[in-house]
Amino acid sequence: MGRRHKLDELPTATRERIKEELAVGSRSMLAIGKQFGVSDTSVKRWWSKIPADERLLIAARVRQSGHIAAVKDAAAIVSDGDDIDNDLRWLVRRLRTAIEACGEDDDKLLELAQMREMRQSLMDLAKVRGMFSSKIDVQINLAESPQFIQLRHIILRVLEQHPDAKLDFLDEMRVLKVIEHEPRPAIT
Repeated sequence: MGRRHKLDELPTATRERIKEELAVGSRSMLAIGKQFGVSDTSVKRWWSKIPADERLLIAARVRQSGHIAAVKDAAAIVSDGDDIDNDLRWLVRRLRTAIEACGEDDDKLLELAQMREMRQSLMDLAKVRGMFSSKIDVQINLAESPQFIQLRHIILRVLEQHPDAKLDFLDEMRVLKVIEHEPRPAIT
C-alpha cells in the first residue's frame, strides 16, 4: 500500500491554491517544495498524478477569474464617474454664488481661484471618464472557459460510441480554432 504524499495531507484550500499556482506557473515547484519541506521533484511527482484535463480546468478557471476581475475593475472606474457629474454641478453652483457675492473681497477672489483649479481637475477627470466609457471591450476566449472544457470532455466521451461523428466534431472544432488535433486519417 502506497504512502500518502505530504502535499496530500495539507488542507484542501492550500492544495487547491498550490494546484492553481502550478497550473498558471505563478510559483515554481522549487518554491512550493521549500515552503512545505519537500523537494521540487517530489512536487513534480505529486503534480504529475493530477490528470491533464483537471490541470487544464484549473488553469482555465484561474485565467477566467482574473479576466472577470479585470473587467469588474474597469467597470468600477467608469461607474465612479457619476460622482464627477455631481461634483461639477455643485462647483458650478458655488462659482455662481461666489461671483455674485465677490465684489472687491480678497477672500472671495481667493475662493474663486481655488474653485477654478478644482473645476479644471474635475473637467480632466470627466474627460478621462469619457475615454474609459467608450473604450471598454470584453473578450471571452471560449477555449479557456472551464465550463466549455468540461462540456467538450462530456461530448468527447459520448462521441466515443460514434467514431465517425467524433472525427467530424473534432474537425469542426479545429476549424473554429477551439482545439487542435491530428487531421483525419486518409482512408485508403
